Amino acid sequence: MIRNSKKVLIAMSLLLASISLTGCSVMMAASGKKEPNLTVVRKNSERFQIEAELGLPTTINDLEDGNVECLYKYYVGAEPSVGRAAIWLAADVFFFFIPELITTPYEAAKGEKKYIKVIYDKNDKFIKAIMS
Repeated sequence: MIRNSKKVLIAMSLLLASISLTGCSVMMAASGKKEPNLTVVRKNSERFQIEAELGLPTTINDLEDGNVECLYKYYVGAEPSVGRAAIWLAADVFFFFIPELITTPYEAAKGEKKYIKVIYDKNDKFIKAIMS
């Protein structure tokens, strides 16, 4: 009797541990980060148009000439994918969540962080951009 209860306890512990591992890569694949449309960063664009696409700047510096320099962070190659998330979920279910050991680091490494520095005039009109 004691031997069976230990086996049940070990099995339940393994099941609980494996369930807690699931979902990391699935959620990462499903959420992702949408690539911005950089065509809005051009002559005659206004700051609100650029920020609608890139989000709020990470830093803002007032320049001596009255212009403003904004640094934006964005990601490429990390688009959300429901299909990839479904494949990761199926692999988790069929292979008892062991694929999480591979799929989570894969999703974490996916995409590249990039920066773009945009300079606006006093009226928040685009002057120039510097990619980095």
